[in-house]
Amino acid sequence: MRNVGIAIMIAFFLVTMLFITLYIASGQYQGRGHSGTDKNGGQSTSGDHLGSDGSQQPGQEDPAIGTGTGNTPDPPGAYQPGEPGDGPTGGDPVNDPNNPTDIPSTGGAKVAYLTFDDGPERDITPRILDILLAEDIKATFFVLPYQGVDDLYQRIIDEGHELGNHTYTHVYERLYDRTVDDFRRDVRRAHDFIEENFGYTMTSFRFPGGVWRAGNGLSNRIDVIQAFGYRHYQWHVDPEDWRRNKSAEDITKDILDNTAGREHVIILMHDYVHSQATLEALPEIIKGLREQGYTFDTAKNFPPNIRTGLSNSS
Repeated sequence: MRNVGIAIMIAFFLVTMLFITLYIASGQYQGRGHSGTDKNGGQSTSGDHLGSDGSQQPGQEDPAIGTGTGNTPDPPGAYQPGEPGDGPTGGDPVNDPNNPTDIPSTGGAKVAYLTFDDGPERDITPRILDILLAEDIKATFFVLPYQGVDDLYQRIIDEGHELGNHTYTHVYERLYDRTVDDFRRDVRRAHDFIEENFGYTMTSFRFPGGVWRAGNGLSNRIDVIQAFGYRHYQWHVDPEDWRRNKSAEDITKDILDNTAGREHVIILMHDYVHSQATLEALPEIIKGLREQGYTFDTAKNFPPNIRTGLSNSS
C-alpha cells in the first residue's frame, strides 16, 4: 500500500507540472516585468501604458495612464515604443526599391527634423531639453498623456519646441483593429488633453508604430486626422533606439550614416524611460549633422510638397 501511495503522489506531481508547463507555453501567463515578443524580436504591444499597478487591459474605455516618472517596473506586456514592424512589402522599408526614401537634391538648404516619441519622461526629457537649449535647436515631441509631468509639457512649449499628437493610448489593438470611431475618440482625447491643460493646439500627428500598422484602414484614419487639422509624419531615419541593446555609438552611427543625399530629413528617436542611450548620443548626433551641413527645425515647418517619410501615403 505504501508503494501505491508513493506512486499516486508521483503521478499527481507529474500531471501538475505538465499542466503548469502547458499553461505557460500557451502565453496565458505573464508575470510583472514579463513581456511577450513580436515577430521582429521586440516586446509585444498588448499592454501599452498600463498604470503602475499593471491594472489596465486593452479594450478598457478609460485606460490608466502611466506616471511618466521612470521609477516603476515594466508592467505585464509592456511595449517597446516605435517598433516599425514589417514594411509595406513585408521587409525593411528603407531597403525596399519600390518605396524609395531618398529625397532628390535640389541644391537647397539641408534641414534635419529631430523628433522624440512617447514622452515626456521625468528623468530623460529634461536632459534632452537641456541639450537642445544649449545648442539652440528646436525639435518636435510626439507626446502621450502622462500624469504628473505637466511641467515638462509646459517646458517643451515655453522653449519653443513643438508638441505632436501620438494618440492617447498607443495601443495598436485599440487604434488599428477596432473601428474608425475608436481611433477618432483616442486621437481626440489626446488632442483635448493638451489643448485643455496647456492651451496649445497640436497640428502634427504620428501614427504609433508607423502608418502601415493601420493596414487597409489607413485611408480612413488619415481622413480622421486631417479633419482635426493634422498633417502626419513618418520618418526618413530610424536608428531603432528603442532596442535595449543599442548603444549611444550605434544610434549615432545609424543616424549619421543614413542622412546622405537628403536635404530634408525627419529623424525618429524616443524620450521614454529606456532612452538613456539616446540621451547620451544626442550631442554627437547634433555635432555630426551640423558637420554634414544641416540646420534644425520642427516638423510643422517640413515642406508641404515633400513626403514626410517612408510611406507613399505620407
